[in-house]
Order: sequence, then structure tokens, then C-alpha cells
Amino acid sequence: MNGKATDKSKLEAEVAKKDATTASDKYKYADAAKKKAYDDALAKAKEVLNNPEASQAEVDAAKEALEKAAD
Repeated sequence: MNGKATDKSKLEAEVAKKDATTASDKYKYADAAKKKAYDDALAKAKEVLNNPEASQAEVDAAKEALEKAAD
């Protein structure tokens, strides 16, 4: 690694939006594929957060995927 600590704060903030996202009309009325995409991205994000060996690239990719799935 590059000697820097992995910053998971932005991913943690995105995961923290889960309740608001899943309670939104946009999520409630989304088709099953879009809900699954969000749920899968959320699961992956949590997996990355719980991995002490996760790289910054993995953290950033999980955050980006979760943001994209929430749109």
C-alpha cells in the first residue's frame, strides 16, 4: 500500500443514507432490477466497510457504485 490509512468516511456517509433512500418514493416505486442494484451495491459497500484490508480504490469504487445505484 502507499502508507496512508484508508479513508472510509465518505462510504460510511453514503451507507448511512440507506434508511432515507429505501423510504423514498423513488425507491418504493422503482422496478425490481433497480431495487436489486441498490440492495446489491449496499451489501457490497457494507462488505468493504467491514474489511480492514480494503484498499482506498475498493472503498471509492463501492461508494461510486452505491451513489450510482441510488440515482
